[in-house]
Amino acid sequence: MDETVKCAFARKARNVPWHADELAEFLEGEWIVPPSKDWGASYIVYAGCGSALSKEAPVSVVTEKYAKYPKQSKAFIFDGEKDVTHMGIPALSVQNPNDAMMKLVRFGRESMTGKVVAVTGSVGKTSTKDMLSELLKTVGTCVHTFGSQNTLSGIRSVLAGMVSNPEYAVLEVCSHVLNARLRETVNLIRPDIAVITQVCLAHADELGFGSEADVAVCKARIAENIRDGGVCLVNREIAEYDLVKKTVEGYGARVVSYGLDEKADVWIAEAKESGDGFFVSANIFGNRLCYETPYFGFGFALNSLAALTAVHLLGADAHRAAERFSDLPVPKHRMSIRALDVKGGRAKLIDDCFNAQPLAVIDALHTLKAMTPMPGGRKVAVLGDIRTFSGKFIDEYKTLTRPIVESADSVYLVGKDVMTIRGELPVGIVAGAFADIDEAAEKLPGCIRPNDTVLVKVTSAGREKFNLAVKLMDATGKI
Repeated sequence: MDETVKCAFARKARNVPWHADELAEFLEGEWIVPPSKDWGASYIVYAGCGSALSKEAPVSVVTEKYAKYPKQSKAFIFDGEKDVTHMGIPALSVQNPNDAMMKLVRFGRESMTGKVVAVTGSVGKTSTKDMLSELLKTVGTCVHTFGSQNTLSGIRSVLAGMVSNPEYAVLEVCSHVLNARLRETVNLIRPDIAVITQVCLAHADELGFGSEADVAVCKARIAENIRDGGVCLVNREIAEYDLVKKTVEGYGARVVSYGLDEKADVWIAEAKESGDGFFVSANIFGNRLCYETPYFGFGFALNSLAALTAVHLLGADAHRAAERFSDLPVPKHRMSIRALDVKGGRAKLIDDCFNAQPLAVIDALHTLKAMTPMPGGRKVAVLGDIRTFSGKFIDEYKTLTRPIVESADSVYLVGKDVMTIRGELPVGIVAGAFADIDEAAEKLPGCIRPNDTVLVKVTSAGREKFNLAVKLMDATGKI
């Protein structure tokens, strides 16, 4: 056993990876504002990054890019140029905070003897990461990226946190990281299991992708430094599945496919609406698992299958994990069901405003199609602009035409770009069109009828004040 691993087990045994003196010595720094003698820290993150690593406040590394001094921090690591004595928080001065963080990142990854899972995909990576990390917490210790912090800062923060040597780590990785010219961070991930949830033209313009094939090759890089004997779970429903499989296998990973039918290695035998959640029956390597999940929709059902399959491949009990699905927190603004008061009664609102990538829109429409309508009510889709379809991809809106016609009785369009499909839809199905979210929030409540089932898929980029579903709820009682 080498010295780094011995050190990792020692740190884990004492439950406090870093003491003040050894942190200063390791980073060749000086405490400008010294901590107390019994001070200890478990996790060190870039300033401004949330921490899903521990309930305790993290130590914040302040750099030129991450130049925040969060008051909830346990300490600051900074370049010593700012006077922070008035903040009353321990402060460690180092020559270069970013170099210090990378030193912590390398040491953290070297210290971890547990299993690492890396998740990527154009759609579904955050929910898959959330499901898997929550399930793994029931069988061991687990650190994971926080929220949607799937960029370099969030990933490095978790890699540094591996110094606690948890049993598991789950990292969500975006295309910007996989496509980065500087490879050190992504090369350090070295997953035991990789997961590719979907491939579509998300962020295509900003990353220079000209086709889904370009995106597929980028996503496959999640397996580029997979550990010997590693497995890559790949969604069999991906249009470019064969290309993804070939590329991943070229990196030495074994591919396990998951999907909606028996053409995949593991598959969903049945998925259907069950209250405000979904009932799923899955076949995982010949074993039938049935479970209820608060995550609503076919896309989330597939993500849950990926999570359970990863649990199984990690050697944990997938049946036991499946029983815990009903206890998972309901994801906010991701196909969440709400009751909406309208004039003369109530409607069912499906809030899916967290994001709007093309495949997520189509999946939401397919879920709306499969839902049982309430007596006398319509199935209504409220759809907004998709940032992915801007610029040269504007014609891609036409791919939504058929799913809309098959799924909705009426559709309302919100935004100038999505208006391009108005002429492609049958006469009468477009019940209204609004220039922006504010206009929709003002006028749409009067258009919704009792017993309607209303899907709202208008991206808010995670911000409440731009969430049309929230605005509709706020309008309750004002109609």
